[in-house]
Amino acid sequence: MKLLKAAGFGAIVLLSAIARAEEKNISNDPMQTIRESNQIIRLDPSNALAYGRRGNAYVEIGKYDEAIADFNQAIKLNPNLVNAYNNRGNASFNKGDINAALSDFERTIALDHNSAAGYNSRGGVRLHLNDLDAAIADFNQAIKLDGKYVMAYNNRGLARFKQGDVEAAIADYDHAIELSPTYSAPYNNRGSAQFYKGNVEEALTDYNQAIKLNPKSADAYGNRGEARIRKNDLSAAIEDFDMTIKLSPSLAGAYVGRGLAFTQLGNLDRAISDLDRAIELDPQSAAAHTHRGFARIKLGNFDGAISDLDEAIRRNPKDGSSYNFRGMARSRQGNLSEALEDYEQAIKLNPQYADAYNNRALAQFNRGNFDDAINDFDRAIKLDPKNSATYNNRGITRKEKGDLDKAMVDYDQAIKLDPQNAASYQYRGIALIEKKDFTGAIADFDHAIQLSPASSDAYVGRGFAYAQVQNLDKARSDLEQAVKLAPHSAAAYKNRGYVRIKLGDFNAAISDLDEAIKQNPNDARSYFYRGTGHFQRGNIAEAKSDYDQSIKRDSGFADVYTMRGLVRFKSGDVKGSILDYEQAIKLDPHNVDAYGYRGDSRYAQRDIDGAIADYNQVIKHNPEYARAYNNRGYALFEKGDISAAISDFTKAIDLDPNYAQPRSSRAHVRLGRGEFKEAFADLIEVVRIELGNMPTELSLAAESAKSNDPDQDIAELNALIQQGQRNATIYLRRAISQGMKGNLSGTLADLDEALKIDPEYKPALTLRKELLAAKNKYKDI
Repeated sequence: MKLLKAAGFGAIVLLSAIARAEEKNISNDPMQTIRESNQIIRLDPSNALAYGRRGNAYVEIGKYDEAIADFNQAIKLNPNLVNAYNNRGNASFNKGDINAALSDFERTIALDHNSAAGYNSRGGVRLHLNDLDAAIADFNQAIKLDGKYVMAYNNRGLARFKQGDVEAAIADYDHAIELSPTYSAPYNNRGSAQFYKGNVEEALTDYNQAIKLNPKSADAYGNRGEARIRKNDLSAAIEDFDMTIKLSPSLAGAYVGRGLAFTQLGNLDRAISDLDRAIELDPQSAAAHTHRGFARIKLGNFDGAISDLDEAIRRNPKDGSSYNFRGMARSRQGNLSEALEDYEQAIKLNPQYADAYNNRALAQFNRGNFDDAINDFDRAIKLDPKNSATYNNRGITRKEKGDLDKAMVDYDQAIKLDPQNAASYQYRGIALIEKKDFTGAIADFDHAIQLSPASSDAYVGRGFAYAQVQNLDKARSDLEQAVKLAPHSAAAYKNRGYVRIKLGDFNAAISDLDEAIKQNPNDARSYFYRGTGHFQRGNIAEAKSDYDQSIKRDSGFADVYTMRGLVRFKSGDVKGSILDYEQAIKLDPHNVDAYGYRGDSRYAQRDIDGAIADYNQVIKHNPEYARAYNNRGYALFEKGDISAAISDFTKAIDLDPNYAQPRSSRAHVRLGRGEFKEAFADLIEVVRIELGNMPTELSLAAESAKSNDPDQDIAELNALIQQGQRNATIYLRRAISQGMKGNLSGTLADLDEALKIDPEYKPALTLRKELLAAKNKYKDI
């Protein structure tokens, strides 16, 4: 944000010497001069010069009425006393009586066409009235009459500065300083010209010198305060404005400057107090209304801000900052069309106003006009290439457009410009999450947390990244810290709920997501995650309701259609599930889950070719997806392509040796083909996977079956049973041997015997379940 020029800093220097030849005999102490003049006037009441000297001393101490009375008496005693007219004009000017001042300066010049002081003083009034060409003509004449007239060079510099001829202004200030190196005013004014050019260090050097030469210069302290704000040295700026106010308590501009510094520090109550005081002192101050409006924006008082900015624009319709700030307030209220109109006007008034381009870009972003937003960010960066925030904003816009690589370039530049800005690391961390570079994202969030330990958002981002690499304990810890730092953060609750779903703590997850929705009822993801929590608990109706709410808030979110399709499938609405999967695929053509689930739905509708086509898409996008090979194997089996089906089941097993379903499927097909040994080898693995370990009796049975004749195993086990060793493990072993021989009826009978002995015997239960499923599939087994 550009600091508005506060009224009152860089004052015109009108007061000139009464008569340089006479000043040698007068004390530099105004009070001493008054005492000496009083004594002269008592002795000689007709001494016009004594009244003139005393009037000049009164001007020095701000007693303008007393000064004017003395100058009136001097003129009465000597109507041709040129300097008395000139100095009375100065007193009237300082009192605010501009017409009286101009009349006196005209009279000065009429009495003495060679009065350099008269031309300088009249030029000062014309400068005050913004009649710049006439003012410069007067200063030129003063300099022509007195080539060493320091004040005339200083004042001409002010006029040239107001005309926009900054270099010519600086040349005049340089000349004034060369003529009088101990005169503070041109240092102060040159500092203002350097500040305008953006040369803040040079400006500070000049302000420091002005203060050194005149420690009571309120203007110099005020200007240095502005420069320190530009450098973000806010505490030092406040000290300067404190001194300005001490030296000149009625200077409204000092309160404006200090109010702005307090605003930047976030001390908004102090800021408003100062800006209120500025308006009390100068109700006409557009700058005070502008900055109070800005402070009110930060307080969230948008109506109050707009009221202030309306007033500022009424008083100064050519100030782009007021339009820019009003646009900000309107944008925060959601009035984007009116905000854009204000930004347009701000840019029209000042085509070099980088902040207005940046803010217009943000409004375009909020309307979804990403290309227009990027164009404005480009202009803002061209005008102000060192503003890291604009690079961040352009990066966010590019990310929303899906251009992550260009977004990363912007975030990198923002960090290069300001390595201490935690937000830049957070934005880059979010982009890295989208690029699936979770390690890089965690490193960026680490940096953000180091720079800003109280940033809830950084913990949220890092927690989410940890969740993606399955470091769920660290994820939960980060999100708990985020909730602690920001108890009303919807994002913190939402992501903690997401992590709790991954941890299987569905009740706690739903509780978190309830809170997230309470804090932000419009966040689609919170409904999506809560729907998933309900789905995992088997609450199908609640899950569908949440997925409906998620889609209502964000119809472009593919995953929610996938999950709603799954819910519909589970509810028996196969047709509706296919419609949802189709929408998910339309939104995200690489959504393997949507293809996979649509394949399942098509399979359920006996659209076998459609199912195979969907499973082919899954495998195309993710050749390592074991489930897709398993399900395609089922579909191929239904088409009668048994060899291809076994090939798919085998591929699924190779990809995931602990995936029970393809082993079960291959076992069923092998049983149907009479490949009993191979089938039971698969079934033994299914039991191992289901139980989480390989029971000894299964291991023995498998090894025996591989190395021996099943008839020999059966004979040995029969002998053990006849000897009275009737336990479940022996019947299980004989069941497997019978199965490998192809006697499935004998296998089922032995499994029944095992379960009579031990009804909870899991190996027998699992094996029996698999065989019954196979018999259901192959009626002739």
